[in-house]
Amino acid sequence: MESKRRAPPGFPSQRGEITWVTAVLVLALAVAGYAVWVVFPVYYTHLEVKQVVKDYGNRAIQARDDAALKSGLLRDLAALGKDPGEEDGTERPAVDVAPADLVWERAGSAEAPTLHVAFGYDRHVALPFLERYLDRHFDVDMELDTSRANWGKER
Repeated sequence: MESKRRAPPGFPSQRGEITWVTAVLVLALAVAGYAVWVVFPVYYTHLEVKQVVKDYGNRAIQARDDAALKSGLLRDLAALGKDPGEEDGTERPAVDVAPADLVWERAGSAEAPTLHVAFGYDRHVALPFLERYLDRHFDVDMELDTSRANWGKER
């Protein structure tokens, strides 16, 4: 004699029915997807900022004109992206660094020269669908090696 098994109370008896657990998981995935969609570009831009600083550290090995390097760095940082203005709707550079806030110091010995680059910047990020803004502060503080490569000349 075959007995029919009944589902416990509170569980669906049919396959494919949506439970509260499924609804919570779908909602959690939607919130996580929204957070990644909004936050990932901000941190990706910060990664790009570090790459631009490293590029100018490499340029500083050959070029000795620090004023030209600093102005080029500030120009390239300002071109990385735009953040929306809150009230007037105008856009501003995502990485807006004032020349006075940029630390650019050559240091080290003649055998091991270094370049210290440091600055901070604020991001003003719009949150889509929520009509709100998020402000975040980022710091860059890098010590770059500016010595010339020695390709096996000393043996």
